[in-house]
Amino acid sequence: MVSYLCAKAVPLSEEASKPNYHEWSYRDLLHLPESERKQWFKACEVELDMLKQCNVFEVSECPSGQKVIKNRWVFNEKSDGHKRARLVAKGFSQIKGLDFDQIFSPVVRFETVRCMLALTTLENWHISGLNV
Repeated sequence: MVSYLCAKAVPLSEEASKPNYHEWSYRDLLHLPESERKQWFKACEVELDMLKQCNVFEVSECPSGQKVIKNRWVFNEKSDGHKRARLVAKGFSQIKGLDFDQIFSPVVRFETVRCMLALTTLENWHISGLNV
């Protein structure tokens, strides 16, 4: 399937092939001009408010003998200039059976959706719904 899609692929322009995320840490935002820094901080506040609203977490004491899973901010700027911040867990530090026993991810990789849409277009299929 990958070979088929690559054979049908149209090369992207150099501008379109650049990633739109910033490999910045939260600390890096402190060195930006004030107006831009405020926009990024606002994006962080929006993310935290959304996580609270969706009851993604609850504050609790860490059980003795357990480690806290760290997190980091991922920043990305949309094509319209809108700033977006995501708080993500560093799940790679978890040990199956100790830190977790189930896997759940509400986030889909854009590559998966694009692959499905590309196949649909190339094969003249009809999509009435896509559950990833």
